[in-house]
Amino acid sequence: MDPAVRKELDDMLMMVRAWADDKIITAGAEDGWEFLAQELSEEIDDHVCPYARRLVECKHITSEEHMDFMEACYANVNMLAEYLRPAEV
Repeated sequence: MDPAVRKELDDMLMMVRAWADDKIITAGAEDGWEFLAQELSEEIDDHVCPYARRLVECKHITSEEHMDFMEACYANVNMLAEYLRPAEV
């Protein structure tokens, strides 16, 4: 993979992480903030997926690299969902 493309993917992944961090800051201490994980997933679907798909179409990344990148993005959704999960009593 071209180093410039690798940097672009790394920058997008940092952006997704920043979105997740912002949602953690937004969430209050009380339960009921689980919807923020769905919002993050929707933001990835709306903003990151089309761009990453275009990188594949233009042959800047392979389908496997695309899959790995998207898994890394959605790992942030899973991390956020786990963080927001209500505490068991």
